[in-house]
Amino acid sequence: MSGIKNFLYELQRFDINISKNVVTYNGYLSPKLYAVWLQKLYLQFNTDLYAHLKGIPIDKERVNFLKELQLQLTEIDEFLLQTRDLLAQLQSLLSNKIAEYRTVLPQLKKMNVHIDVEGATVKQLEEIDLLVFIDGQISYSYDAISLVYNMITLELDIPSFYGNESKVQTYKLRWKGSLRHLTELFVELQRKGWIATIEDNQMDAAVHNIASLFDIRRTRIPEDKEEYTSMADILKGALKNTGERHYQLLYGKGYQPVFDGMKNNKSIEKSSGS
Repeated sequence: MSGIKNFLYELQRFDINISKNVVTYNGYLSPKLYAVWLQKLYLQFNTDLYAHLKGIPIDKERVNFLKELQLQLTEIDEFLLQTRDLLAQLQSLLSNKIAEYRTVLPQLKKMNVHIDVEGATVKQLEEIDLLVFIDGQISYSYDAISLVYNMITLELDIPSFYGNESKVQTYKLRWKGSLRHLTELFVELQRKGWIATIEDNQMDAAVHNIASLFDIRRTRIPEDKEEYTSMADILKGALKNTGERHYQLLYGKGYQPVFDGMKNNKSIEKSSGS
């Protein structure tokens, strides 16, 4: 189990030491060397994890352990997001000459970044781009977390991206709800007139585009298998005799709507009444 703990700890550790004209990042002389170390930790994590899972004979306990691991990853992911948000603010301050490097050091420490600058000169601080390292490490951590998410998905026999995995390699907006929450959002956007109704024969293409825009892999593992239904199948729903579309796969037993309070598009109402 030590490999699991060490890996999860390392994902959120920022330790920068500047002394005697030498800079070390979490004990390494360069971010690239640190990335190699993180890869080694992941391999040990993977070995220990599967050894631990093999020792759990009861399927339910095994699933619960994986769900708990997913929860830990979600919390770490949230921490990294908050760190990156503050990092962007600091980068903006420095680029606009509003703050000198030394003035942002206290803010870096608030981000749980341990910085030892004893004996470092102002010139050293200005020449060393700590923010670039932290940003790089966050990226390494994201990549490592993604590997674990994918592993959990396979272990729990969840369809890849719930049937809608996008191959587009670009920046994705981080969705912080579940797949069903995201699906409900697009149901309500249609119902309230904010987007045009998605035609059935265009549903797969529309969902592919949604999947390329949002990253929903970093959500908490749901408690029921309904969560794993394809987004396209949920959005298609079924037509009632009245012609109204019914989303029975979305609004099932136990699901609590979160976007049902969305207001109607007033411009649509005005144009229809004119």
